[in-house]
Amino acid sequence: MLEKKLRNRGLWRSLLRWLVFLVLAILAAAALLHTQPVREAAKRLVVSALDERLGGSSSIGSLDYNLWAGELRALQCSFEDEVISARIEEVVVHFRPFHLTSIALTEPHIRFESAAEESDASFEVPPSLFETALSVTGGRISFRLADARDAEVELDGLDLRLDADASSVNVESGRVQLDGDLYDFGPIQA
Repeated sequence: MLEKKLRNRGLWRSLLRWLVFLVLAILAAAALLHTQPVREAAKRLVVSALDERLGGSSSIGSLDYNLWAGELRALQCSFEDEVISARIEEVVVHFRPFHLTSIALTEPHIRFESAAEESDASFEVPPSLFETALSVTGGRISFRLADARDAEVELDGLDLRLDADASSVNVESGRVQLDGDLYDFGPIQA
């Protein structure tokens, strides 16, 4: 009887030691993931993945994340390829495991441009983006299509909110240049 109690006590002590070890290992891994060298490696990994996925050249000034809160924040981002040139002051992505919950862009300056010969120039937006809440604050977006009419459209002061419940678009000012004539418009709210 006494041997059985001692054996059970030893089993519980062993399980408790392994549980303490597991908790300490998880905390050490989380602390390691939030160190500056690992953050720099994560930034290089994100830039490499963006370049491969989008087929252009991207850069990120700084990358910060909080895995416990499910937030990734990138500052001074840029992307460029044959069709798009983009600079974004701040990108904030909120996520849960295997699912984006929201994306917020602050002061994006995005320019779409296609040459006359490239009538099929396009940019594919990942379908998962349409399942995600998106907000744009203080944006500037311009489109230039070098076709027979050499049209250019520019939206400035763009505030955009898209989510499942409600969507809104506000544009402080805009202009359209068509056949050399310039047309101003704005503000627009929808």
